[in-house]
Amino acid sequence: MIDSTAMTLAVVDDDVDVRAALNRLLRAMGHQVRLFASAEEFAGAGDGHGFDCVILDIRLPGLNGLELREQMRTAGRRLPLVFITGDGDYSLGDDIPADVPTLRKPFDEDSLVAALSNVVGSLK
Repeated sequence: MIDSTAMTLAVVDDDVDVRAALNRLLRAMGHQVRLFASAEEFAGAGDGHGFDCVILDIRLPGLNGLELREQMRTAGRRLPLVFITGDGDYSLGDDIPADVPTLRKPFDEDSLVAALSNVVGSLK
């Protein structure tokens, strides 16, 4: 387990196994976690999330991660994000903002901690 500052994190991924694995890992690290199966589910939960960061799959059925990010920005919700993707064929290219770390699945715990640290601040 990594000693870190406890955060409240949202995980948005349509893959139940990915959600379950991230839930176990992040809770073992001492974080509060809320899981969402779609971007629409996350968006429908309202503005009062109180999340420190959102771990967001790029490829989602319906509203994708990039579209959700744009909706959040338009609404003035500037939550720190970490993108994740399991689509090896997806060209990350210009679609991915430079200020959003992007992890390709499968990723390891250290990569996730580094990405969270990059967007949220130092994990002590």
